[in-house]
Amino acid sequence: MARTVRTLCLLLAILPTACGGNRVPVQPQTPLPSVQGVNFPIRGAHPTQMSSVLAFPNLRFSAPVFLTHAADGSDRLFIVEQPGRIYVFPNDEQTTQKSLFLDISSQVNSAGSEEGLLGLAFDPNYAQNGTFFVYYCYKPAAQRFVRLSRFQVTGGDPNQADPNSEVVLFTVAQPYANHNGGTLAFGPDGYLYLSLGDGGSGGDPHGHAQNLGTLLGSMVRIDVSRADPGLDYAIPHDNPFVGQPGVREEVWAYGLRHPWRFSFDRNTGTLWLGDVGQSNREEVNIIVKGGNYGWDYREGFAAFAGTPPPSFTEVKPVIDYSHSVGRSVIGGYVYRGSTLPELRGAYLYADFTTARIFALVYRNQQIVSNEQIATQGAVASFGEDMHGEVYMVVRNGLIYTLAPNLGTPAGTVFPQKLSETGVFVDTMTLEPNPNLVPFEVTEAFWSDDARKGRWLGVPQGSAISFDPSAPWDIPLGSVLVKHFELPMDVTDPTTTTRLETRVIVHEEEGWRGYVYRWNSQGTDADLLPDSDTRDVTIIDPSSPGGTRIQTWRFPGRANCLECHTSTSNHVLGLDTRQTNFTIDYGPPTGTQNQLTEMHNRGFFGTTNIGDPATLGRHTSSSDTGADRESRVRTYLAVNCAQCHQPNGPGGGLLDLRIDTPLANTGMVDALPQQGDLGIAGARIIAPRDRDASVLYQRVLRLDQFRMPPLGSHRIDTAFLQLLGDWIDNL
Repeated sequence: MARTVRTLCLLLAILPTACGGNRVPVQPQTPLPSVQGVNFPIRGAHPTQMSSVLAFPNLRFSAPVFLTHAADGSDRLFIVEQPGRIYVFPNDEQTTQKSLFLDISSQVNSAGSEEGLLGLAFDPNYAQNGTFFVYYCYKPAAQRFVRLSRFQVTGGDPNQADPNSEVVLFTVAQPYANHNGGTLAFGPDGYLYLSLGDGGSGGDPHGHAQNLGTLLGSMVRIDVSRADPGLDYAIPHDNPFVGQPGVREEVWAYGLRHPWRFSFDRNTGTLWLGDVGQSNREEVNIIVKGGNYGWDYREGFAAFAGTPPPSFTEVKPVIDYSHSVGRSVIGGYVYRGSTLPELRGAYLYADFTTARIFALVYRNQQIVSNEQIATQGAVASFGEDMHGEVYMVVRNGLIYTLAPNLGTPAGTVFPQKLSETGVFVDTMTLEPNPNLVPFEVTEAFWSDDARKGRWLGVPQGSAISFDPSAPWDIPLGSVLVKHFELPMDVTDPTTTTRLETRVIVHEEEGWRGYVYRWNSQGTDADLLPDSDTRDVTIIDPSSPGGTRIQTWRFPGRANCLECHTSTSNHVLGLDTRQTNFTIDYGPPTGTQNQLTEMHNRGFFGTTNIGDPATLGRHTSSSDTGADRESRVRTYLAVNCAQCHQPNGPGGGLLDLRIDTPLANTGMVDALPQQGDLGIAGARIIAPRDRDASVLYQRVLRLDQFRMPPLGSHRIDTAFLQLLGDWIDNL
């Protein structure tokens, strides 16, 4: 095998042939930068069996969504980029070369976060016939479509496909921008399989998944080695619905919502699929001939909508999980490689939003184990090489693989109490570590009326990559602290109780969040292993009896990356527009612009940030002297844009970043892409009609359809009024 697994070699250095001829000599682990006095280990802090390591550190791609190989003995790898390009490169860790294999970007619609070039599969006889297949969202004049097409390589260059060789096998109309599905793969039977989503929006409004008269919401199986009359392919005679009237005979299984990624176990032929859920559950399925996987009567094991007919028979998932664990399952592969024998036979899958990598062991129709083995943010897909080694394709353009976790340095103890973290010199008074600088933001994320304190620490000798209009790049070893207190009496804001302190650490494997829950005396806080809630009694004269019970939700570690997304560089509230104003630092600094203070402390290194007066600043949503649109756009940018922007996890076409012109946000007079909440004539924002505006209605509610979707138990009534007034005057 050409590529070397560096981390494994560190463990097996005593075996001279363990990693092949290209083995990298053992190097001692170099110390990682950290904030002086802060006691979080930066290496191996997350207790997992495996580490996520760069597989090809010299290569980077643009919005990659899939990795595969050609099964032609060449040991080449192919990367699918969502905008419409495919690259090929040698399976060598040290490679610096990638070649453009196919470019059809001019005909690919990648406007939405779930649209684009999505699937690639090589013909089983590719070495002889040079034929391969792609699945993509087509860019016509008016309506959305997806296409399955066949292409050929050019005669003289195996690394160059002919973009003019396309033969369209079929086209399917797509009513919405999301739920396109997208995996293509040949099964062990030699037939081509394709997964298609239910057509999008939310709740399958057109009933596609249970309708055998459409290919949407199904797994398709066709024979591309021959053609039936009137088709450019053939329908296998043993497909489950052949000969039935009113059905698409290409369907192999149905009842699927958003079957983004599936794979075949190369040893057993079992077809594994991750189906992305909607309100509550994510699921992993084994797909069988003629199976109905329940959507939208079922979501995972749970009921979703409507009463199924008496004839309804569902194939239940192998496993499902709640949205407290993750919100977007990424189906992977049964590991059949040789590099990691401890994972052999385990099905590897991930969750896009919470960065969890799981290994599921399933034998004799029973779950033997299902555990988190690693963390890696924004995994868009897994991939497999010709040897059965598995890779993770990440939205930041890099390709990762798994290696045994070397763990934390000897003697390192992870802080179980806030007082052990070194974040505060005095936990009772919240006097911060002198290497942490306090900061405030123009527009705070909505947190159920909580009052917050914020601090930032950057390792000495490291620097933030300053940008006046985009998220900053925060260096390895940095620490962000956010402290929450809740007023106990709405008439007296000084009567607060301490709830939690969150610490976000930039570790070697990425950003990780840790939540410390304060004790009832407010003297210290304990590390929470998972999410939890607390009911707090609030004195509120407007409530019956003068008090009300407010539920506070503590996020679990996995929940942190649901908001701290890769599209926001995993950091919220810390950018130029949010911090460009003056605060009182107390003696000896006194009153100072925050950007100037961070610059004076060396947080930006040698970068000259210029005069803060020339830099941008958000308009606070509470600034009644500013125009409504600026106030609304700021609120949406701060609370929503980390998910709702191009390549963000929010799906649909919304782009709520502050610099996006209103006409380009996909909000005003736009059809909902994630469900219409049953509103007749619904629009995301319906000018002069708040009742028909889905965005307004989502802010108004507290059920599974609310926005923001995580962690809140109270409606932001001030913003709701502002939003309604803005809509009424559009």
